[in-house]
Amino acid sequence: MKNRKLTSENLAEFLNFMKEVEIEYSTALSMMKKCENLECDLLHQLEIEKLSVSEKNKLATKLRDCLRDRRYYKNIVEEDAPLANIIGDVDIKKTVHRLEQVLGQIRKAESYHDNRKYYPRIMKYEEYKNI
Repeated sequence: MKNRKLTSENLAEFLNFMKEVEIEYSTALSMMKKCENLECDLLHQLEIEKLSVSEKNKLATKLRDCLRDRRYYKNIVEEDAPLANIIGDVDIKKTVHRLEQVLGQIRKAESYHDNRKYYPRIMKYEEYKNI
């Protein structure tokens, strides 16, 4: 027999990918907003408070790091947004749910095929096993 990847494995990978994209998108969006709020805080601190040169340098470093983090999360959001928007659609959610049910049916069939036994109709089982 040829070795091939099980249908259930392919479908499970696809469904896991869909879930991972949805989680990654929402997490990145949340972190991007957190970075934007931190950026705002740092800019207001720089604007309003009287700081020494070393304090301004530290603040500038924090701001730079914050902007780099925000860029990282924004890139993820931009890359995942088209797929995440589709995944968020109600009809797609229903389809994904149906695919999860189909996955269960496929796994059940594969399990049946792996554990298949034949029980002879005429011969006794011991005779059949010894052939």
